[in-house]
Amino acid sequence: MLTTQPGPAGPAVTAESDAGRQLVEALVSAYRNWEVELTAWFHHHPDPRHRAFLVAAAALEGAPAGRVLGAAEALDARLAGADAPPAGLGHAGVRTLVEAVDAYLDDDHAVRYRRARYAEAVLDFVITDRADTFQRELWRWVSELPLRGGQRGGPVDRGLATRSAELVLHTALRRRTPEILGLVAPAWSRRAGLRGALVHVLGIAALSPEIGAAVRQQLYRWAQGSSSPAVLIAVAEVCGGEFADFYVEQAMVRLGHLARHDVAEVDEAVLTALAALWRRPALRQQVLLRLAYWLADDQPRRAALAAVALDLLGRPEQQSRVADDPAHDPAPSPADQLAGPQTLVRQPDALTHVLGRTVTAGPAAARRVARLRALLAAWPATGDPARQAELRRHLVDQLRRADPIAARSRSAPLLSSLLSSAAEEL
Repeated sequence: MLTTQPGPAGPAVTAESDAGRQLVEALVSAYRNWEVELTAWFHHHPDPRHRAFLVAAAALEGAPAGRVLGAAEALDARLAGADAPPAGLGHAGVRTLVEAVDAYLDDDHAVRYRRARYAEAVLDFVITDRADTFQRELWRWVSELPLRGGQRGGPVDRGLATRSAELVLHTALRRRTPEILGLVAPAWSRRAGLRGALVHVLGIAALSPEIGAAVRQQLYRWAQGSSSPAVLIAVAEVCGGEFADFYVEQAMVRLGHLARHDVAEVDEAVLTALAALWRRPALRQQVLLRLAYWLADDQPRRAALAAVALDLLGRPEQQSRVADDPAHDPAPSPADQLAGPQTLVRQPDALTHVLGRTVTAGPAAARRVARLRALLAAWPATGDPARQAELRRHLVDQLRRADPIAARSRSAPLLSSLLSSAAEEL
């Protein structure tokens, strides 16, 4: 152990104790988010190019030096405007910039900071030290990082897409700022190579305790009023994912709003989500109940889509047309689960519960009866008319038994009379 003797009155100072003190100081600075060090750094580095490289290295820590430099130049140009001069030999290069921001190049020529948690501290510092307009530009710049060459129409760098998604999610959760997701959503939803990352981030954020409620509300607002088909499709994909396992009612409500948009691509995304939900047995009853309500909707667009969905789910061989995983074994269809003489005999209580609650509970019962009657009458043949007619008769009989008014009175309520008429027509 190396020891120096400062004098008779002073204690011995060792290299080991000095290193320990430096470690403690570093930990304290990291805990305080390096605010003192960053304040001093910005004071001594007014050059926008140095500052842009500091932020780019924080957003892309561990990325190749050339990629970080390109991102820094893009950020500098975005903030400076169209008059920013192009980078050339007169500007500082990678090695000078790496040294200026107290970083280093590893063996793979990737940029890394020497200090613990320094990257997120840099982002926190510039976010809290600048106006809202800067923050908007910052996250729009982040949304374009996965595009190679910075070109909006260029190919997507998968590795940077994952890195950028993790940065957005981590920052939004850590700072409890769901607004960040809204800033990257327009750009990422328009690119097939980035929409998956956006859906993944939104799905996790919607289930998080930090910002989950705000993200779920944002999904609702998008589903109800967004004018971007790409964003609407992303919302549908979120609703067809893990989000529905925890919030199936909320997922179906948002899909219902999406079904009102007169956009073919959005309709296809809604059908895809419904097929994904139907493959999960625990969610099938809620899907059926919600589709029944859609059939009674005053909005013809949503009612028509509900009929298409029921027909699609009723034909398992067609589900792969919109399924995420065509190799997945198709789930039992609504017709297979709720219909057919054998199934009706085995599961009368389940059928009565689903159809009875849907038809007779809540407002607009008469309209739902009319819709179901029309659906039964116009149900297209699927290659077995005799079996279909028998199925209709069983459905009508079970619906009549499910009528709570008929169970209490011998009078002819609306539901029973309508179902009797339907039975006669069938």
